[in-house]
Amino acid sequence: MVRNFLCALVCVSLFGCVVTVTKVMPQYKNMNVRDESLGVIFVKERLVVTNPKDVRDDLGEGEPTTVFGDFFVEEFLKNARKSSRFSDIVMVNNYDPATFNDVTVPINDMENVTLSIPPAGNDDPPFLLVIDRIRMSRVQKVGTPVMGPNGMTNTGSSDNLVLSGTFVVWDTKAKAIVAYGKFNEKRKVFLMMTKTTWSQMVTSVVHKIFVGKPYGKSSSSS
Repeated sequence: MVRNFLCALVCVSLFGCVVTVTKVMPQYKNMNVRDESLGVIFVKERLVVTNPKDVRDDLGEGEPTTVFGDFFVEEFLKNARKSSRFSDIVMVNNYDPATFNDVTVPINDMENVTLSIPPAGNDDPPFLLVIDRIRMSRVQKVGTPVMGPNGMTNTGSSDNLVLSGTFVVWDTKAKAIVAYGKFNEKRKVFLMMTKTTWSQMVTSVVHKIFVGKPYGKSSSSS
């Protein structure tokens, strides 16, 4: 545990990095979902976008939170259907986040994560994936101070797009957590950035949730 703590401390202090983590419950390690469907709940009410200009420049005009939310859902579903072993994946829109139960669980030796568990419904799919607390932002990475001919300057400074959030896969029949985790995806901001950069971030989130998991394929193309 001490070694893990020191490694994490070095990671945070030197690089400011956050590890994407997915935990699968032991009883679901050998699950078979080929004949089961998955409902996806995207909690748009708690979506936060702090870089609206980037959204307008790359994804189109409109209310930035709505524009990014629609883009995320479209890209997520497209890639999840390629990466999942579920027979079908559908959006679930008839929910009220105020009725969700918040559960705090450990994500590693030093940190907990809060998950949103939906209440039981009569028409629920066998499994639900709740994607919550999504935050889209632009963060400046401070460079290394270097003494130059004109005094101290920062080299290597850049801006990153950062997409973070939490998720939980919920077994609606057993009323149990199948898997859960958090994600924190980063991409460097380039002068001529396009939708491709944003798509890559969402695709990476999908891969972290599905690929190599009992309910996902061994690779995105298999």
